[in-house]
Amino acid sequence: MSLAPGPIAQQITFLDTRDLGRTADFYERILGPRLARDQGACRIYHVSGNAYIGFCERAAAPAPPAGLTLTLITDDVDEWCRRLRAHGVEFVKEPADNSPYRIYNAFVRDPNGYRVEIQDGLGAEIRDQALGDEAILRHAVAVRRAGDAVAEGEPQPKRREEGGEHRVSVPAQRAAGTRLTRAD
Repeated sequence: MSLAPGPIAQQITFLDTRDLGRTADFYERILGPRLARDQGACRIYHVSGNAYIGFCERAAAPAPPAGLTLTLITDDVDEWCRRLRAHGVEFVKEPADNSPYRIYNAFVRDPNGYRVEIQDGLGAEIRDQALGDEAILRHAVAVRRAGDAVAEGEPQPKRREEGGEHRVSVPAQRAAGTRLTRAD
């Protein structure tokens, strides 16, 4: 009988680039993750928690695979898209609800041609799981009360573009015993 090894402490995804300088400029100046390690031909960025992404310069780096997507989770997809647009980043898909997956997202291309997704749907669900059942229930009750207030004629919640929330996570919906949807 063998003992299980210790837990995995970190995760790093490495991608090839033909131009580390352009890649570094995009990720450091525009996206902004902290440079965790500069290894000369490779640069490793701290994305969040224990997640990292590294880029290594290779003269013969192949074109990015069509199915590869780097997904970044944020609370404000629209603000990130404004920032990316201001820097002239190429958009593959404008921000929109992606109802089959219950997310709100956009896709852009980095200087290497890698597809980068800016998403908020999954993040809320993961945060709710980290908060635990009690916090989810408190949130669900507050949302349900807000929904009841709207039904009784009180002002509608702000739309996303006005700075309002647009969804309630699936765990919170389950805790409230209902399917809560956008008021807009």
